[in-house]
Amino acid sequence: MWRADSAFGQPGLTAGRGMGISLNSAVALSDNQDLHIWNAASDDSLQMRLKPIDAAELEAVQLNGTLTATIPAFSARPVKLAPGVKRLTLDLAPGIAVVSTPSASQLLNVWSGAAPLSRSIATSAEEIWLVNLTGDAGSARVSLSPGQAVTLSSDQIKRRFFGTVGSEEIAVDAMKGDVLNVSGGAATFIGPDGRVSRGDRISVTGPGQLIVDHGAGLVALWLERDGKSPWPKPEPKSMTLPQSVTLEGEAMAFRLNPVQPMVLDVSTDAPVIVGLEQDGHRDLQLFPTGAEFHRYLAAGEAVLTLYSTHEGPLSGSLDMTATPVVPAGDGIGAPVVLAPGATALFGFEVRNSGNIGVGLRSDPDLAIGRLLDAKGQVLGDGVNQLKQLAAGSYLLEARAPADAPTLIVRPSVVGLSPPPAGPPPEILSDYLQRAGLKPTGSK
Repeated sequence: MWRADSAFGQPGLTAGRGMGISLNSAVALSDNQDLHIWNAASDDSLQMRLKPIDAAELEAVQLNGTLTATIPAFSARPVKLAPGVKRLTLDLAPGIAVVSTPSASQLLNVWSGAAPLSRSIATSAEEIWLVNLTGDAGSARVSLSPGQAVTLSSDQIKRRFFGTVGSEEIAVDAMKGDVLNVSGGAATFIGPDGRVSRGDRISVTGPGQLIVDHGAGLVALWLERDGKSPWPKPEPKSMTLPQSVTLEGEAMAFRLNPVQPMVLDVSTDAPVIVGLEQDGHRDLQLFPTGAEFHRYLAAGEAVLTLYSTHEGPLSGSLDMTATPVVPAGDGIGAPVVLAPGATALFGFEVRNSGNIGVGLRSDPDLAIGRLLDAKGQVLGDGVNQLKQLAAGSYLLEARAPADAPTLIVRPSVVGLSPPPAGPPPEILSDYLQRAGLKPTGSK
């Protein structure tokens, strides 16, 4: 096998049997073909360490349910699998690769790299190798269960519920120019050209393999082709706030038209996917146990859409309210109570461009801060920021994590009022006294 590592980016390599990747690392099984190696993340040059590894083949074992094995250093354990498509759950120590044998028609390449890895993958391979590419013994656990191949195509929305943290590999039937979207997880896409892309919205060059790193909860995957999304597009109903609505159908949409900026507060008592569109920007959020969705709305039209989390109609009820923006001035503002998952917006006006400091103080110290412009565009993240701002209206967003206790939040803004050009009053008074003049200017 070949292994490539880099401290500066993502290597790519193949020797005839594809490649397995992890962050800044890649491995490939040799098939007596030329080795090809490249920068898989960009067209720039990349410094990397490359080495061949000869792994000693151990005695083969048959996998019927679950196998827990210790793989000696630089060794490969063959594992025989039942014929047909099945699902493998792989739990790997650092430095363990899982590859299909050269006789297999379907390639399988999984590489844990520098950290332990849990991954679910469907395969039709009838034999795999567990390969330890390190100088120390490593452990691997492989579980087999019935399953079928999962492929994402442009006319589908894959909505998956996961009970634990882990990763899953999925085939993507994409075309050049498609946009791959992942909500609720982190995506790594390996394209047909060997390019490795990461993010939650990825322009792809063709079919490939998607690795989704997910938490416990809901993940949604879909492809956009020619600018078209597979999400349903219900006709929006005009809505004034506050409002309570019974949810029904596969999706519902509501048109809002606030006359001034506000915080839109949305809550449901059932699982839902919430999308908010304004000024050409779309925010999609998944709520597998019920929504607590709080977002800034600028003055003007916006569309709120709710989608079912499964193949079926929406259920439960929706409550929508509006919270006004809290004015903020120079200095430390008044305290505001912030419920778990809630958002508060503090608005301030910059009259002269310059360096403006913004901050949030919360008790307990758990608040999440963002600086926004008047249209809701994010200018910076963090509870303490210093930004060069042009004259205009801005907002400091304070958000409490959903699993946090109730917070007491105080905003602070510095730099709105320029310091006085003259000396301080006490210095001026001292100068007048030294000159024999009183502060009033009389002798």
